[in-house]
Amino acid sequence: MRILHILRSLDDARAVETARAQREQGHDVALLLLHDAVLARPAFPGPVSACADDVIARGGHCAYPTVDYDAIIHLMAEHDRVVSW
Repeated sequence: MRILHILRSLDDARAVETARAQREQGHDVALLLLHDAVLARPAFPGPVSACADDVIARGGHCAYPTVDYDAIIHLMAEHDRVVSW
């Protein structure tokens, strides 16, 4: 199963732990960082991307590839499950 976790907060360690556990179970898991979560550097072994507009609004620096709103919609559509934290 392909699962996309959307993280909006820097403080939600449970979200990353859940995504990591699902990945260890063999699922294809990715993270999308929005809002203040674009400032985070989650320890996650899979693909991580960040909303470009949120990165710009918070100073323009991010360790991950950025995506625009069209790419976010595409990410959501290509995954079987989308979990928003």
